[in-house]
Amino acid sequence: MPKSVARNSSTCVQRKSDNCYKKLVLTGAGAQIVEKKFAWNSWQILKKRQKERVEEEKRLTELRAQEDARRKAEEEERRRKKQEEENKVKDERERKKREAEERLKPKGRNFKISKKSDSEKGGPELDTIMTKEELQKSKEQLEEEKRAILAQRIQPLVIDGLASDKLIEKAKELNDHIKRLEGDKYDLEQRFKRQQYDMIELAERARQMNKGKAKRGVTTVQVDESFDRLADKFTSAPPKIQLCSKYERHTDHRSYKERMVLFEDLAKEPPPPELIRVSKTVSQSPGAETAE
Repeated sequence: MPKSVARNSSTCVQRKSDNCYKKLVLTGAGAQIVEKKFAWNSWQILKKRQKERVEEEKRLTELRAQEDARRKAEEEERRRKKQEEENKVKDERERKKREAEERLKPKGRNFKISKKSDSEKGGPELDTIMTKEELQKSKEQLEEEKRAILAQRIQPLVIDGLASDKLIEKAKELNDHIKRLEGDKYDLEQRFKRQQYDMIELAERARQMNKGKAKRGVTTVQVDESFDRLADKFTSAPPKIQLCSKYERHTDHRSYKERMVLFEDLAKEPPPPELIRVSKTVSQSPGAETAE
């Protein structure tokens, strides 16, 4: 017998036996047992699924709560950092404003005058004697007073036993102090130049008014801002006057004497123009003209 025919016959026999078993199971008491078993399995699957669903919902709720807490913490941190930055900028602005006001504030005395009572006062004679004593102070006494004032103003620098971060803070503090002193020095220099300019301008106006030539729009004298050795040596020396504009494109290589002569020539009054008399006479030859 061929193999294909044997395989087909065995398959048919197996199918027939399965159908017979199913008929036997589904008839009578076997059908009830199968239905109960199927219902029990279905109920167990449903309970298991419900339990898994409850656990999954619980896990999702916890994850959602954690996500909300993390988001709230990030928002709070972001808000706190923003508030700190705003406060820092505001404090820096206030500090710069106070420093500018302190720089512009007029400097007062760095010593305190203690007022004496009436019993301690000795009258005009004692004041005169004290004034004479102050005027008669020697050079050593003045130097001693100067050293005492400098010792009071200059703070000692103590850096022994400081850590690296403390040294960095100390260096920053000294740097800020130097910058503040340089700013005060620059402000004083600019104020001195402005006052010097105002004094020269007022003196020029007073001179013009005394001459009776005060006019509107009088040209002001410009002060040379370069270092003056004469003014540094003698306090009563007049300031240097700028002879040409500082915005000149070409540098003037002329000496001071040549410039002075040029300005003296410009200050002189020009001579009156010469009058040349021309007379025309008609000669014998036509078209001939003679000028005397």
